[in-house]
Amino acid sequence: MKKFLFIAVLALFMAQFSAPAMAQRQEIREKLLNNEKLTKKEKAEIVHQLVIERIDAKLFDIDINRITSFNQQFHGLDSGYGLGVKEDVLTVHLPAAAGIVSGAYGNGEQLKFEAKIENYQVSQNKKATIKTIEIEATNEAGKYWVTITAFKTARCEVKIKAQGMTTTTYEGVMRLL
Repeated sequence: MKKFLFIAVLALFMAQFSAPAMAQRQEIREKLLNNEKLTKKEKAEIVHQLVIERIDAKLFDIDINRITSFNQQFHGLDSGYGLGVKEDVLTVHLPAAAGIVSGAYGNGEQLKFEAKIENYQVSQNKKATIKTIEIEATNEAGKYWVTITAFKTARCEVKIKAQGMTTTTYEGVMRLL
């Protein structure tokens, strides 16, 4: 039932955008209301549209689940780590990379802060399947540069650099609701 409601809300939200696709979205909405299954293509379209809308609205959260170590290997993270953008505020709660191991593996250091976004630029590839967001943000502790590569599947790669520190790379998934 939860899954049906999630998809129904997504479809209803999507139905209000893009006039040419309105008829197709209405068909998807009717399938939801009649409790019919959506195709993989229909589900993928809804997810892709939500990713675009969240980025354009500057209103999204990314649940981070992996960090890249010094030797370019990914390591899984416990839940609770993330990065968010809400209008002009960047919120970060990530393990800090410290030498060979990350904060999640013993030293307890974290990158946890809020910063005012000074620059927010979005670009995309030719097929419009990948969006790249470049953010510059500052707070009393310093300046931060964040590059987010968001794929149409809601998967994201995040690179964050704090003033005076090396760049750290994370992976995660954008929350759509």
